[in-house]
Amino acid sequence: MNTIKDLYSIKIRILILLIGIAITAISCDVSTNNPPNEIKYFFSFENGWEGWTARAMDTEHGDGEIEWEIAPGYELAWNGITAMKYYLNNLNDAGKIWIERPFEVEPNRTYEVTVRYEFATADYGVINLFTIITGVFPDSPASVDDLVPAFQTTTGNGFNHDVGYRWVNREFKFTVRSGSDGLVHALIGVWGTWETHRTYFVDAVHVIIQER
Repeated sequence: MNTIKDLYSIKIRILILLIGIAITAISCDVSTNNPPNEIKYFFSFENGWEGWTARAMDTEHGDGEIEWEIAPGYELAWNGITAMKYYLNNLNDAGKIWIERPFEVEPNRTYEVTVRYEFATADYGVINLFTIITGVFPDSPASVDDLVPAFQTTTGNGFNHDVGYRWVNREFKFTVRSGSDGLVHALIGVWGTWETHRTYFVDAVHVIIQER
């Protein structure tokens, strides 16, 4: 009789041990899927600027300035009813416009930052395209030289004929070291590389920051 009880007790202990192993495995999987020190942000501009501001560079033309504007717009949206609308009348063949936002991090540390968003463009083919600006910096860019690392791919929508606006996903990864102020600055915009006027929309912006 005692032997039966002993066997039963052993089985219970084995079952408890297996459950403990399973729980440990699940916990490890969860920590892998959710890395520590990772901060995620999402912006759909349903509540206005959501901490972003508009900036421009190289907009001089003759005695004045080329026409440009960045503001929440309702014509197109990927998420909700609002997207950030960009308009640039690039008469000087050099205009650069973007939205910029600072993010608080720990001072003097290195971070991996992913910037992902939906970009609506009617540009097609491979010629006469603008250039996308996207980057993350320890300081707000003060010159064109500062912006150079943010010059990315073109504004083409992937079609070789006019199909109107299409949403395309854009994703870029950056390594940046924060300064003593504990800030990094993300920016998203366009550089006019052809003398014409263009309108674009940006929506569903994800910024993911993780310390290295």
